[in-house]
Amino acid sequence: MKLNPDIVWRDQDENVLVFDPADGKIYKTNKSGAIVWKLLEKPEQEIVAELMKIFDVDKEAATTSVREFVEKVGTIGLGEE
Repeated sequence: MKLNPDIVWRDQDENVLVFDPADGKIYKTNKSGAIVWKLLEKPEQEIVAELMKIFDVDKEAATTSVREFVEKVGTIGLGEE
C-alpha cells in the first residue's frame, strides 16, 4: 500500500496520529495499528511476521488484523493499493 502523500503523521507514545488535510480529520491508532502503519509500504507477510513477533499471536490473527487495517486506511483515503 502507498500512503497518501498529502497526509501528515507522527509517533505519539505507542500510537500514531495521522492528520488528513483534505478533510481536517485526525486519526489515532492503537499500538498494533501504529506498527502496521509504519510498515504499510512493506509486503503483507513482513507486517504479519512483525505482529506475530511483538504480540505473540498466530499467523491467522495477525493476517486478519493487517488486512482489516489496510482496508480501513484505504476506505478513509489515507492510502491506496
